[in-house]
Amino acid sequence: MDWPIDHSIRDDPCGQLKAVKLLEETIDKIEREEGIPASRIVVGGFAQGAAVAMLAAYSRCSRSLEPYAGCVSLSGWLPMRKRFKANPAVSETKSPLFWAHGLYDEKVLIEQQVLGVQKLSDRGISVTACSYPVGHESFDSQEIVQMAQFMDETLFPKVDVESIHNAEVADAEFLASVESLFDTNERTTNAQKVGSYNHTSAYITR
Repeated sequence: MDWPIDHSIRDDPCGQLKAVKLLEETIDKIEREEGIPASRIVVGGFAQGAAVAMLAAYSRCSRSLEPYAGCVSLSGWLPMRKRFKANPAVSETKSPLFWAHGLYDEKVLIEQQVLGVQKLSDRGISVTACSYPVGHESFDSQEIVQMAQFMDETLFPKVDVESIHNAEVADAEFLASVESLFDTNERTTNAQKVGSYNHTSAYITR
């Protein structure tokens, strides 16, 4: 591969799709052996690995596959950009992306992040794009913190307390109405039983 990776990079569809296939075979194995569905798995990688992860994550809808929980790109680029047209399947937008890139990356230029983020954002995909004052194989401590935060929020989303309260109130009201219905039903049934017993008693005493 020729460095640096800039906007004029030529794709290798055959090699990239083979890499996607290997990734998906690994995830299929995890699903079978561990029982973890794709919707609970975040895929990601560094540089070429990030390119493969994004290609895998954002081409699944065209193959009717379950979307991943999310995707992480560290100093990567979006390969085969022409494949990514407007109006994606709704399922595809369920995989948010965290894209971290070094401002001074001399291998994969920062313009790749700008181009990729724009393309995916236009497709309705939620992208968290962060840049740091580092080169290609360097990292910023803030990058690790923000990536961990993204992973946490993606796999363990925060639940709105007010929504829970509203749901609990609605459930309580529903349960109260059901209990009232059963209570009314029980009183009606008991009254019928009493009438039946009286009728039986009257019948016996005759």
